[in-house]
Amino acid sequence: MKKLFFLLLGVYLFASNLNWYSDYKKAFEVAKKENKYVMVDISKHDCPPCEFMKDTVMSGGDVVKILNSKFVLVEYYADADDIPEKFRKHYFNFTPAILFYTNDGKFITGVYGDTSYTHFLEELKKIIKG
Repeated sequence: MKKLFFLLLGVYLFASNLNWYSDYKKAFEVAKKENKYVMVDISKHDCPPCEFMKDTVMSGGDVVKILNSKFVLVEYYADADDIPEKFRKHYFNFTPAILFYTNDGKFITGVYGDTSYTHFLEELKKIIKG
């Protein structure tokens, strides 16, 4: 029982260990320096699909591994933050909106609304394959 508890605790701590930036300029700086992509998550508070994406889809092992190793993450709340002009072209006031960019700021693709863990993982793999 003790082993199971520590295993689950380790999974939880690992899964919730995503580093989010609120300053997109800093995020792009870091992405360039580390040769990573940028993922921008635009959510709203009290948004069940947004919570599902963060709590379920973005907390799974392989997704977390890829996000931590290949992406710099930026987080905005559309109901509390001013969404920077840079992202408004691909944000349609629909949440969650998960936007992907190269480290020099070119838009790659977006995932809009909630999606399954498997589909999100496949999208991440497509992005890093180019």
